[in-house]
Amino acid sequence: VTFTKIFQEQVSIHGRNRKATQEAIRICKGRNVLKEYLEIKEKEVVNMMMELYDQEKVMRSYIKRKEHDAKVETADRVVWETAVTVFIKGKASLIPEADCGQSPRKKQSTNAFIFP
Repeated sequence: VTFTKIFQEQVSIHGRNRKATQEAIRICKGRNVLKEYLEIKEKEVVNMMMELYDQEKVMRSYIKRKEHDAKVETADRVVWETAVTVFIKGKASLIPEADCGQSPRKKQSTNAFIFP
């Protein structure tokens, strides 16, 4: 518990990085917290803490990407449902793109919705 508190203090000062881990280990050794263990396994502890941080970073990135994807899917669905609803109610018509005033070189699709 003491190591974790010291580590969190160092993270708040240095950020979650190798320096924070090394400082936490140095402080713990100085305070005789896990001193013998840290003297024997210091490199392993640093590597383990960095690995945990990397896993946490990957997980945060994954969650952020999933949230973004969900927002995009929702927006796409809302746009599609709105277009279909407007079309069904007869407030839009489906006409060939050539009649939309676009040049033939810029064709991206063969049809377009036209709203009055």
